[in-house]
Amino acid sequence: KNAICLIRTNALIDKSGMVYSQDWVNGLIRGIDVGSIPIELLLLCLVPNRFVKASEMLLCGLCRGMELYKIVNSALDEWGLQTQYRLTRAATKNYQFTSKKRVCYKCVIFVARLFCCFKTSGEEQLGRRLMDKA
Repeated sequence: KNAICLIRTNALIDKSGMVYSQDWVNGLIRGIDVGSIPIELLLLCLVPNRFVKASEMLLCGLCRGMELYKIVNSALDEWGLQTQYRLTRAATKNYQFTSKKRVCYKCVIFVARLFCCFKTSGEEQLGRRLMDKA
């Protein structure tokens, strides 16, 4: 049942042509109620090549609406990087970037998606090469 819901969600998001909509968090995609989908799985359904041209404001809204700081903070804690990235880890609501905001939001999305893939796959830890890229 969950797999069918995800397949349907993925198809509807792809058809929408959109990067993100706040309604998706509530399970409403293109006016169709697909049911409740955990943020971690919804994040994986987003079409990544649409992030390339997305505006700073849209990327900020995505990060805020999906509360990606929570996922990124969990990733930093689990990977033992909380001291190395203590300013990023200090975020408790939204990120306040001072420069290159668009690039920073894309990075937040990348790390959150990577961590969600990692958790969903059931792997114990990331491989060395992937961890270096992260």
